[in-house]
Amino acid sequence: TMLRAEKEKIPPEELVAEVAEKHRKDFEDYRISVDNYQTTHSSENKELTEEMYRRLKKAGHITQRVIKQAYDEKKNMFLPDRYVRGKCPVCSTPDQHGDSCENCSATYTPMDLKNPISVVSGTTPSVRESEHFFFRLGDFDDELRSWVPGHVDGSMVNKLDEWFQAGLKDWDISRDAPYFGFEIPGESDKYFYVWFDAPIGYMASFLNLCRTSNLDLDFNEFWSNDKQTELYHFIGKDIVYFHTLFWPAVLSGAGYRKPSGIFVHGFLTVDGQKMSKSRGTFIMASTYSKYLDPDYLRYYFAAKLSDAVDDIDLNLEDFVTRVNSDLVGKLVNIASRCAGFIHRLNKAQLADDLPNNALFKEFAAAEKNIAAYYE
Repeated sequence: TMLRAEKEKIPPEELVAEVAEKHRKDFEDYRISVDNYQTTHSSENKELTEEMYRRLKKAGHITQRVIKQAYDEKKNMFLPDRYVRGKCPVCSTPDQHGDSCENCSATYTPMDLKNPISVVSGTTPSVRESEHFFFRLGDFDDELRSWVPGHVDGSMVNKLDEWFQAGLKDWDISRDAPYFGFEIPGESDKYFYVWFDAPIGYMASFLNLCRTSNLDLDFNEFWSNDKQTELYHFIGKDIVYFHTLFWPAVLSGAGYRKPSGIFVHGFLTVDGQKMSKSRGTFIMASTYSKYLDPDYLRYYFAAKLSDAVDDIDLNLEDFVTRVNSDLVGKLVNIASRCAGFIHRLNKAQLADDLPNNALFKEFAAAEKNIAAYYE
């Protein structure tokens, strides 16, 4: 967000508002209903983030220490995670962000990257010291070991067990200015790391719904530890660590309920390739809906989706074949044939009461439309 806003020479808040509006338009075009759509850069999220930080600090789950930080000598600035790219220190995948790997889901610091490069200046960062704040994730080791198996996809439990065996490390939840986010209360030029406040945005959106709707909702009735409500997350495989370890631990430490379940999915590829604008395999939702019915795509994804953490490939040739054979050749063909039967039945008036039936009338009236869809 910071990099793109800087490139477009607009404030980050303005960029967020523009992107959010485009998302709302996509939701409308794809007939997706969202009860309350809000950005994480909201007053409710700032309020809850600060409150959870205070609770965690009071409970002894926050510590601080001096660390080594990537620094751009040319731009005279500490580099936030996404301002550094390089090879993943675990699997050596090139061109990865400075906080996590899209390929193996490993989490690390920018200084752990192999051959790190500042995306601001293109130079190799130097190393400087800075005081940071940490969440003591290890305090929740036993609790998480017990919680994970019953609340996370079975296919991910073994992966998480690897992280348990490696040991849960203190989690750096602060970043130095410049940073687009919320300042840490009582500190100067220190901001909450995005993966600390981003999940809290789930709670913040609900808090906003409680305050602005006429649904008579009580925030604490849903989020308190002793309430029998249900909470589910559907996430991509690249953010498993944040949602299955950090997030439930933060919730527990701050006195809130943990998720009822977390479902993990793979990435979407196009014709077997990672989505890329330069390769012509990146398709915007708005571009697709300009030319084709979103329900075709919804059906295609649903037909290929499973409970495994596998990537889903949008193979365009297979997409055409499935839509024509399954939706048109089978589903609409059945309706088309039935419409013909009912039309003849109606004309022959073989049943006295059937033509007067409301459902029959509705179906008979749709006969021409059904035939047109089939053609």
